[in-house]
Amino acid sequence: MLRAIEFKDKRFRTKEDDNLLSPLTENTIILCHNYKLMDSLAKEILNTVNGDAEYNDYDCDDEDVGKAKMWLQFGLQRVIDINGQKITLALEPAIIYKANDIKDIWLFDCQGTDEIETLPPYEEFIYPMCIFKGSRKVWEDGKDEVY
Repeated sequence: MLRAIEFKDKRFRTKEDDNLLSPLTENTIILCHNYKLMDSLAKEILNTVNGDAEYNDYDCDDEDVGKAKMWLQFGLQRVIDINGQKITLALEPAIIYKANDIKDIWLFDCQGTDEIETLPPYEEFIYPMCIFKGSRKVWEDGKDEVY
């Protein structure tokens, strides 16, 4: 099982562990802000587990190294399979109905630009739903409330 990835590419914001995807579950769901982010993060996860992005740090069982594959890939969703562990990246918020636990749900976003000097630099960041104050209460109230 893949337990964690620390993204080290310069595009990831490192303050407050905004580049740390940990802990992953058997059913991790990552809601992405746009198509480009979803596609690039899916490739980054695949490349990390399969040894093509050695600049990232990750914690994974030995038998899972090199076993990541794209199980499903279409416009609104990517599903990565690592020996039965599923990591779903999606654009559609309704994907949260697939979650079994609040710890399954992550959000992936970006801000800034590299094109205008007066604006903050471009950064990508990932964070779990459970960091928000009151999120556990919302989860306990049901997936309709989360949606």
